[in-house]
Amino acid sequence: MAGGAVWFLANRPVESLPQSDNQAGEKLDQQPIAPVVIINGVELELEIMRTPEEQARGLSGRESLEENAGMLFVYDEQATPSFWMKEMNFPIDIIWIGSDGRIVDISENLAPDTFPQLFHPRALVQYVLEVNASWAKTYDVTIGDPVEFRFDL
Repeated sequence: MAGGAVWFLANRPVESLPQSDNQAGEKLDQQPIAPVVIINGVELELEIMRTPEEQARGLSGRESLEENAGMLFVYDEQATPSFWMKEMNFPIDIIWIGSDGRIVDISENLAPDTFPQLFHPRALVQYVLEVNASWAKTYDVTIGDPVEFRFDL
């Protein structure tokens, strides 16, 4: 397998991401809006891995992930990608999200010492969100919960 902290083994990333506009339909000061995802009313600022190189690197070698941050992997079609914990320095939760924007599976508290074990969703997904370990439990995130994506227009 190619190097990288959390690596996918299916499909290539897409170049475009879901977008939404504000409810009033207004432009917001022409300032870029950081990409975010909202789950159970909690907003996470996203780092989006677009290229194969970025996806291969993932969270590899990092010491931590900010408290209200996540890393999002996007696929051009539904798949059952595999992730691993190669060169990880901290545990994470992986939230597997279907094309309908609902959580289809959650892999909790994946420790770095699980490498080379592979982790897969139980169903097809189009998005994979990595967050700090125990985040899903802390915010009572469960399978079936809706995920709202908000990206710069």
